[in-house]
Amino acid sequence: MEHLIIEQTESSPRVIFDPDSKTYEITGRSYPEDPIRLFDTIVQYINRVFPQIDHEIRLKIEAEYFNSVSSRYLLIILRRLSEIVNSGKHITIIWLYEDDETLRDGEMFQNLVKIPFEFVLFEE
Repeated sequence: MEHLIIEQTESSPRVIFDPDSKTYEITGRSYPEDPIRLFDTIVQYINRVFPQIDHEIRLKIEAEYFNSVSSRYLLIILRRLSEIVNSGKHITIIWLYEDDETLRDGEMFQNLVKIPFEFVLFEE
C-alpha cells in the first residue's frame, strides 16, 4: 500500500505514514516556510489512503513545538480523522508530551474532535 514519508527538517516535522508496517507518526518541530504544501500533502494522503486501511491506526504525534499555522492544520487533520472514525475506522491518537504546555495542547485538540487520545509523557 502507498506510504508517505517526509523527512524532518529544522522547521518541519518528520511524517511517516506506512500502512505496511502500521507506522503512523508526526514528530518534531513545526514552523515550516510553506505550511500549505506540507499539510496539504498530509491531508491528501489521508483522504486517499486512510479509508482503504483495514487495521487500527495509532497515530503518534510528538508535538515538540507547533506554531499557530501548524496548529490550525493539525486541527484540520484531526477533524478529517474524526470523520473517518465516524465512518467506522478505528483511529487512536498517541499524544507524546514533554511538559504541561504540550499536554494542555493535546487536551485541547482532544476536546475539539471525536477521536480517542492516549497521553504519554515523553522524557529524553
